Amino acid sequence: MSEINEIEIEKFLETFCTKVLKEESDSYVELMMDNHKCIEIENVQYYVPEDNSLWTERDEQIYQFLVYGIETEELHFYVDVPNTCGGDEWQNILTCDTREEAIKYAMEKFGADENGCICLVSQS
Repeated sequence: MSEINEIEIEKFLETFCTKVLKEESDSYVELMMDNHKCIEIENVQYYVPEDNSLWTERDEQIYQFLVYGIETEELHFYVDVPNTCGGDEWQNILTCDTREEAIKYAMEKFGADENGCICLVSQS
């Protein structure tokens, strides 16, 4: 896999991110920070969504690079489950090189949706 380049970063910022404006209300900032990270590139700040169902695997890698500084070779996706019912500790049951591979496993094993999420609440 190739290194993330400037053109990919610019396209990602234009497609998925929102520039931070100087005169934003506190409530708007609070709303954005509920599900975004804030980054700064070349003295411009951006709100970066924490997840997007339209992201490709490459977009996920660009996100990880921009927000956490993780190079693409270091990026892995994990399937974790609780160790005990109601416990705070989680156990990794699978490590994958791609998001798609992890989601496919979660869908097959646990009935997860297309984002790898499961619902723990049911109606009788």
